[in-house]
Amino acid sequence: MRTLSRIAACTFAALFAVSVQAEEFVYETRGSDLFSFDVPDGWEVLEGVEVPEAQAADGTPLSPKVVSIRPPDEEGVMWTGFWSPVRLSSISGAKSWMERVIPYLLAEPENLYYDRRTVGGKPTRFYSGQGVRDGRDFDYAFAIIQISPDHVAVAAFIGEPDAYDRHEQELIGVLRSITATEAM
Repeated sequence: MRTLSRIAACTFAALFAVSVQAEEFVYETRGSDLFSFDVPDGWEVLEGVEVPEAQAADGTPLSPKVVSIRPPDEEGVMWTGFWSPVRLSSISGAKSWMERVIPYLLAEPENLYYDRRTVGGKPTRFYSGQGVRDGRDFDYAFAIIQISPDHVAVAAFIGEPDAYDRHEQELIGVLRSITATEAM
């Protein structure tokens, strides 16, 4: 619970976080650059694949491309992902979207914190809580950011309780760095 309290407190501190050396990554999907964020120095970037719309025409729901970042030596301990959901275009639907998504990621999810904030001047909804995966306890934190009138960006952290503490400054820096692209 101490870690979750720190995650919640850090959402308030995000505007005042210390800068961390980083490289910009631009999230692109379906031929459009939607948003960018800074990847902390030395962290690995893993880009998911996107199902072309023509291949999904058989009624298979489209799934977004997910980009993950992780610090060295933390595989299986924490996951940080970014995407723009196909079926969520406004933060007004964020709560019901979270209620559908979290059970796919964690068993026994418990939402412990919700807040309305801004990230980079954009309206944002924060959710955090706890759940279980493969018999292990994990904390989670999601920021759903309205990056344009028709798009949201999701920044998600799922990790063992101490993982957030070890990478707090880097994670806050990544969150602070999320911005809509100029094309939006």
